[in-house]
Amino acid sequence: MENGAGPKPPWGGYGSFWNFVSKLRDEDGGIPQVLDRSIMANRGGSARTELYAALRFFLLIDDDKRPTDTLRMLAENPTPERMRAIVEICYEPVIDLGLATATATQVGDALVGMGATPSTVVRARTFFLNAADHTGIPIGNTLKTKRAPSTTPRRRSRSKKTGVGTPSEQPEEQRPKLPPVIGALVAKLPEGDWSEAEARQWLGLVAPAIAYDYELDLTKLQSSSSGGAS
Repeated sequence: MENGAGPKPPWGGYGSFWNFVSKLRDEDGGIPQVLDRSIMANRGGSARTELYAALRFFLLIDDDKRPTDTLRMLAENPTPERMRAIVEICYEPVIDLGLATATATQVGDALVGMGATPSTVVRARTFFLNAADHTGIPIGNTLKTKRAPSTTPRRRSRSKKTGVGTPSEQPEEQRPKLPPVIGALVAKLPEGDWSEAEARQWLGLVAPAIAYDYELDLTKLQSSSSGGAS
């Protein structure tokens, strides 16, 4: 996987990836035939993209998003030890640096050689370091002290009145409910493509819904919106 050939190094949250894999088996011991959009629970578009990138990089799904034998083996008994073997194979160019003395810049350069882009390399390095930490791969102090900031989403504090703002990856039973009108709007988002007319119709409902649920002045809200768009 050198020089950008093959799947690119993942750059999302390692914890989100591992949580998905470790809970993939159902009570009967099986895993879905295809890891399509319906299996991704309530993950948003960017979160799905990041998760698919990790699954492809570790060769856990094929081009049709079907689970590989490697994923079946891992999901059967999702332990850090089993994941370590996968990490060591897929990150071979990084491992070969000698992590006891390698620097953060060296790791970043190796990830770029594997296909990471300037916009994802810092997060890709964080993903790798978190994977190494979880699976017990030793790293030296030069990497521990230069670790990039975590990409794990943080819970944002919002008004108790709205009850929104928790990360989309939080378990559904712990996620606060959206206000009814806003929830109805979200439910109307189409699964696939939609026309410009349908988009305009949906957008036309947003301002009144927000004004109603958050007790805002609709006239001022619409005026501000049209003024910003001009």
